[in-house]
Amino acid sequence: MIANRTIPSLVLGWMLLAGSASASQDSAKTPAPVSHTPQQQPFYAPVYKKQMYGDALSINDRCPVKHGPLNMRIRPSYVNRQTVGYCCHGCPPVFTEDPAPFLEFLKIKVPDPVDPRRVASYDPKLRVFLNQETYFFAGPDTKKRFLADPLRYAGTLTDPVSQKPFTATQLSPHMKFKDRTFYFESDLTERQFALAPQNYATRREAE
Repeated sequence: MIANRTIPSLVLGWMLLAGSASASQDSAKTPAPVSHTPQQQPFYAPVYKKQMYGDALSINDRCPVKHGPLNMRIRPSYVNRQTVGYCCHGCPPVFTEDPAPFLEFLKIKVPDPVDPRRVASYDPKLRVFLNQETYFFAGPDTKKRFLADPLRYAGTLTDPVSQKPFTATQLSPHMKFKDRTFYFESDLTERQFALAPQNYATRREAE
């Protein structure tokens, strides 16, 4: 009698074990739900700071064109004798065509090159290009004084052919092309410019 009572219990136990194993196999076949939560990526904020170019500190802490960090390997340019740095080779030719909107966007003000006590205006009527440098003035009076003796106020210029900075004098070779005057560090660069002025009138960059 005891054996007859034990057999159904054993059968019931085997059935429960089989059902549990089958459920485990079904759950193993069911793929886990896919998470669509984006993975956190490390964020590296660009470091914006002014840079020293020789003994001159840049007036900008980021590129005026693309707003990236300044790259010391890119030659700066000059507005009112103030140093402007860049992030890459493509930016200087864009900026030097007309620096005003870029400087205004960054809220950078520059002193008048003739009367540094006054803040220069970015009005195109008060702008003068000399070589690859740009000069803005506080008023027509200082612009007139500059044009009467530009080398007195211009500071260092960039030879458009050699791309080297130099200090021009009254004896420096020079010529006009379109609406601006170009000074040269030597007769050689002047002759080369004269052969194809359109190739040198604006800033050139080598990648």
